[in-house]
Amino acid sequence: MKKKAPLKEKIKGYEWTFYAQTNAAYIRKHGSDSHAITYTLDREVYFNLNSMAPEYIRHEIFHVYVASSNTNSSDLDKDQTEELCAEIYGDHAPEMDLLVDRILNYFAK
Repeated sequence: MKKKAPLKEKIKGYEWTFYAQTNAAYIRKHGSDSHAITYTLDREVYFNLNSMAPEYIRHEIFHVYVASSNTNSSDLDKDQTEELCAEIYGDHAPEMDLLVDRILNYFAK
C-alpha cells in the first residue's frame, strides 16, 4: 500500500481524520509498540501501512465510537463499560464494518 492523503469521515456527528503512514514515519511519531493509534481529543487515527489489517482498523474504529459516545468523563466501572461497548456494537456494528471497508479500500488503492 502506498501513502495517500488523509481520509475524512463523519462519525456520529463528528469529523474524524484517518492517516496511513509508512513504517518509519509511524514509528517516529507514535513508537513501535502498536499498529495503529487513535488520538480522541484531536479526532485523528493513524495506521502503520506495514500492518494495515481489518482487525487493527476495527480496533481503532471502536475507540472512535466510544469517544464519540460522549462518555469519556463518566468514570464508568467495568460492568458499565461492558454495557456501553455492547450498546455501541449492537447499535453501530453494520456501519462500523462499512467504515472499516472504506478505510481499507481507500488506503489500499
